[in-house]
Amino acid sequence: MPAKDGRQQKEPAITAYELQKLRQCMQNNARLQELGLPMMPSMFPQKCGIGSKEKNKKNTNCEGSESEYDPEKDDTGEGDEGEENTSKNTTRAAKKSNKRAADMPPCGAKTRQKRVVAAQPTTRATRSKKSLAVQQDEGSTGFSTRDGDKYNDEDPNAFDLFKECHYSQKKKGFTHTVQSAIEEMEKKIAEAAEGEEPVSVAEVVADVLAQHTKRNKFLENVGIQDVQPRTSVRNLQEELAEEKRANAELRLVVTTQREKIDVLTEQVHEAEQARVKDKEEMLKMQAEMQKKQADTDAKLELLLSQLTSSKSQG
Repeated sequence: MPAKDGRQQKEPAITAYELQKLRQCMQNNARLQELGLPMMPSMFPQKCGIGSKEKNKKNTNCEGSESEYDPEKDDTGEGDEGEENTSKNTTRAAKKSNKRAADMPPCGAKTRQKRVVAAQPTTRATRSKKSLAVQQDEGSTGFSTRDGDKYNDEDPNAFDLFKECHYSQKKKGFTHTVQSAIEEMEKKIAEAAEGEEPVSVAEVVADVLAQHTKRNKFLENVGIQDVQPRTSVRNLQEELAEEKRANAELRLVVTTQREKIDVLTEQVHEAEQARVKDKEEMLKMQAEMQKKQADTDAKLELLLSQLTSSKSQG
């Protein structure tokens, strides 16, 4: 290889280890040809510079990790094991680079060009297919100044912002879920205009979103703050009233049960007293009957004794 000053630089001599490695590469190349695989350009010294120590340092990843190992300096008698490890490393590297061998240039290296992709602006709001929730970064820049003519140079309300942010440029319209929500909003806005109680458009949008999602931040993201859905407040009031009614009913049930328990307790007490009284009367009657039986027995004995004495005298 000629140097910068025009003189030809002498390449260093190939060491014994490099010669051995070259033979191993040639064997691997022959094996690949037998298997019908394309040969690897990195196995030839003239293409990947096996004879250069500097290139060996750069290519340690594809040619093995023991670039400075010398079999002649092996004093431990493990030369065969080193050769086997070198063969395994070379075969493993050949298998890893086999997929890229057909497309590699003659120098054994393939340059990759970095793909540069220009950032494209977001043209529609990202949303879920099953939810109307708007992402945190949407709303603040969802309405541009070029859309001012669409609303006659007036600030769009929450309903207009909702339609603007959920319009699909790809489908040229709204999804089924969004369209249903828009129709529901339009219906409630018309009812609020006819009703006596004033209801803002933001409250209507908040009511509809609260029905479809658990925690929606669309109004907060588009810059409309401190708007709570009326349905949630109404639902809380209804739940509180229902809870009060349930508590009153439960209290009434408890009172009724207590009264029944008191009545049953009194009945049990009266029954117990009646049983005791009946028992006392029964004992008294038994005593009287025993007394009468004793009197009868005494009279019978007296009568029998008189009869016996009269017979003996006659």
